[in-house]
Amino acid sequence: LRATGGALDAIEIDRDLAALLRSELAAQPRFVLHQADALDFDFGALARERGGRLRIVGNLPYNVSTPLLFRLLSSAPYIEDMHVMLQREVVKRLAASPGSSHYARLTVMLAPWVRVEALFDVGPGAFRPPPAVWSSVVRLGVRPQPAFEVSPKFAAVVAAAFSHRRKTLRNALREVVPLENILAC
Repeated sequence: LRATGGALDAIEIDRDLAALLRSELAAQPRFVLHQADALDFDFGALARERGGRLRIVGNLPYNVSTPLLFRLLSSAPYIEDMHVMLQREVVKRLAASPGSSHYARLTVMLAPWVRVEALFDVGPGAFRPPPAVWSSVVRLGVRPQPAFEVSPKFAAVVAAAFSHRRKTLRNALREVVPLENILAC
């Protein structure tokens, strides 16, 4: 808030924490608190109000991190990048290379929209009370346009491909892609 330019918009669902933020930062003219659920928040409207793409920074609640990432990416044209803390296992999936043990549905689903850079780990001792898991901070550079044309069937095909890891891809995709299309590849 001391830096020149810009504003800090905080989205907080918890009433008690929102009240604390209001009292602590009320004197800051460039601080705006949105007491809302980030899963329902209109990031596009905020970007239009601010006059440019947003930079998202946060410690995402681990229990809704994946739906929240997808919610944020539904506003991809309005977001420059995201620096977020997630459970370390999730960051490993986001940053996984094809063929690695961490390569998963989440890796593929986010690939068209973001460039992933795992930055650093945060141990349980950094929190009170300490959680049972490690955390990691990741930078997600959001592409203004997807890296490739994303078919309306993309999510269904990816879900099917990763739903039966022991099956051949041909058998896993049978429900969503006609067999002749599979054989043509």
